[in-house]
Amino acid sequence: MHAPFQGWTAHATTGLTAAHGLRLRGAVSTLVDRFGAAPQMTRTPRIVIGILLLLCLCVMLGIAFWPTPVDADGRTTLLAILDRLQAAGAPAWFDYRFVESAANVVLFIPLGALLALELPLRLWWIAPLTTTLFSVAIELGQTLLPERVATIADVYANATGGLLGATIVLVVRLLVTGHGRPRPT
Repeated sequence: MHAPFQGWTAHATTGLTAAHGLRLRGAVSTLVDRFGAAPQMTRTPRIVIGILLLLCLCVMLGIAFWPTPVDADGRTTLLAILDRLQAAGAPAWFDYRFVESAANVVLFIPLGALLALELPLRLWWIAPLTTTLFSVAIELGQTLLPERVATIADVYANATGGLLGATIVLVVRLLVTGHGRPRPT
């Protein structure tokens, strides 16, 4: 142990018995087990989550790197529907850009959720970070496709979807494990 810490540890442990040390180690061990352990799953759910994650990535890559915009065939119909909704009183912000952005958010929710399921509870934040980096990679790749347009707005929408998916899993896991319950006063 380094010299500066020797005096502190001697002072901090004054009056502690071996029983205190065992209780402290037990409490720390419990915290590590609860927050640091990977989700307790059998092999089958892990395989299912892995397969779903792979399918999700394949679908997303197919959509992202399709040579033409995936909504090219339905764009005219969608615009007509949106015009009718506007005429019927839909708010002005409910336009094509909103629908496209909402679709990007929804597309990334499953990816964020599946990644969060694969991670230990304390590392849940890696899921939205990963979805954001994946989105940046997709947008950079789309710059190589002549008919596709890469935008920072898509990265924001995709990152939002990944964060929502991961947060939903986080909240459910906290509630299921009891971490989300208020402490008695």
